[in-house]
Amino acid sequence: MPPASATCSPVGQLPLDETGTPRTDLDLEGQAELVFTNLDRVLAAAGAPRDALAQVRVYVTDVELWPRVDAVYRAWLGDHRPARCVVPVPALHWDSLLETEAVAHVPTAEVENAVSPASP
Repeated sequence: MPPASATCSPVGQLPLDETGTPRTDLDLEGQAELVFTNLDRVLAAAGAPRDALAQVRVYVTDVELWPRVDAVYRAWLGDHRPARCVVPVPALHWDSLLETEAVAHVPTAEVENAVSPASP
């Protein structure tokens, strides 16, 4: 029987630094790298590696930005390919260019400790 697991859903991952300060001064690639770094931090807090990701949803303020975001996403994620959805939106908080939410499978005991590092 497989070990018990649950899901961790890090939502609202924006380009915020470790103090919660929006970094919309960064270019698109810089914002994307910061968003994925924040997602890494949440996954680590939950005890989940990147390959535990089952789904990633990326909101972008202009669908024309997707190829550039996708390049950063693929470099960050490596060979793992969870389900992915790209959602064009008119605007995001703090004028961010992208935001992510995800679902990862993690051991049940670890889920209780997962907290977004940039939560206000």
